[in-house]
Amino acid sequence: MNVLVKILAHKFLALTVLVGVGIWFLVIPAFTGRLGANPLEALLHESGEIAIWTLGAVLALSPLRPFSRLARSAFCSRIRGSWQP
Repeated sequence: MNVLVKILAHKFLALTVLVGVGIWFLVIPAFTGRLGANPLEALLHESGEIAIWTLGAVLALSPLRPFSRLARSAFCSRIRGSWQP
């Protein structure tokens, strides 16, 4: 469990996943011509759907935060005054 928390805690992994999803759902269809008659509208709808799914995933995982070591370390750094929002 600790290994999974450490892997998921890295911001680089989260950024890589988000960029990968963006490339998969936005860039590849744009270059292959699968956006239809109005490509700007299709890209707008697709990016909105990605945003909604990302928000849902973040909100679904946030109740699990107290069970990880990250919540305690963030609390301790806030007490020390070294926490940067």
